[in-house]
Amino acid sequence: MLWEVPLGVEGGSDGAEFLAEIRERVLTGDREETLRRFMAGTPPEWFEDMRAGPQRPLFERMALSVQAGAEALAWAQSAPRKELWAGISARTVVLLGTKALTFFSDAADSIVASLAHAERAEVPGADHGWQPADMADSIAARLTRMDEPNPAGSSDR
Repeated sequence: MLWEVPLGVEGGSDGAEFLAEIRERVLTGDREETLRRFMAGTPPEWFEDMRAGPQRPLFERMALSVQAGAEALAWAQSAPRKELWAGISARTVVLLGTKALTFFSDAADSIVASLAHAERAEVPGADHGWQPADMADSIAARLTRMDEPNPAGSSDR
């Protein structure tokens, strides 16, 4: 299961550009600016809430780790996704909140189109955050379906 994966447009160059910007900020050691850039494209209040909240020290310690995420995003644009993910045969559920930002929704559609056995599902009322009970219900419903037989070559789409 995947939750709101933030992929750029397939075949685009924004992932490589994003990675270069993140690497530059990591090298300067400016953790706040690293996180600010990493969160660009999300609602501004998400960054401000993180910055002003009690978890700020935790987020600042995590700042250097966002480079790995940026590397993954750049890699996901390095070739056609069907080619990159051709070896993945596992059944996959891409979960989104019903209030997901457009780029999460677009990424989910791209993942489903690129994997042999993938489906999209939604967590009612959720944005990028979610209520534990709602997420648990959505996961449980999908896990039950994933236990059902899936004939070779068929798609869950």
